[in-house]
Amino acid sequence: MTNKISDIGVQYLADVLKNNKVLTILELSYNQIGNNGMQYLNDTLKENKTLLELNLKGNPGSYSIIVSAAIQIRNDKMITMMDLSGNHIGDTGAQHLANALQNNITFTELNLWHNEISHIGVQYLSDMLRNNTTITSIDLSKNQIRDNEAKYLGDALQNNKTLTKLILDSYYYDDDHADKKTNIISDIGAQFLANALQKNQVIYVANIFYFY
Repeated sequence: MTNKISDIGVQYLADVLKNNKVLTILELSYNQIGNNGMQYLNDTLKENKTLLELNLKGNPGSYSIIVSAAIQIRNDKMITMMDLSGNHIGDTGAQHLANALQNNITFTELNLWHNEISHIGVQYLSDMLRNNTTITSIDLSKNQIRDNEAKYLGDALQNNKTLTKLILDSYYYDDDHADKKTNIISDIGAQFLANALQKNQVIYVANIFYFY
């Protein structure tokens, strides 16, 4: 039998953790913590600096992977890459991830393939990339990037001097829904990216393809 800690129970735990200076490992796997509970934990971690490991595996909240990743990014100074592909973190997850990476100086690769990231999420990631000096590769394939999002990325790349690989591949969802594609970037979006590449002489791989 598993525990049944839900968002309400996590809120109580989060309130205590804000001022806790002793606990370093917290195991909350396979409970019933949703995204509201994950938000409580994420807010707490901004104040709690002693927790080193947080296991949220098996909870229904889609943000659990991001909250755990934020802890890992903060505490593991040796980690250089993270593969979060196919976790459906969405814009809120992308925001938390971008915040966690703002002051990171070890990350070089980030895989965010197929995560339902759209307008707001791309904006936060672009703001992070604008001043980042370590990330060399980022995969944003199979998300929801359109021309506006391409502009955010283009603006960021004009300032970023370390990113060398940007992947924005698009895929059809399936054979029965051929009109539903991810990352639909038109000529306008391509122009935003091209303008950035004219000023940025570092990027040597920029994949922007459709896969059928």
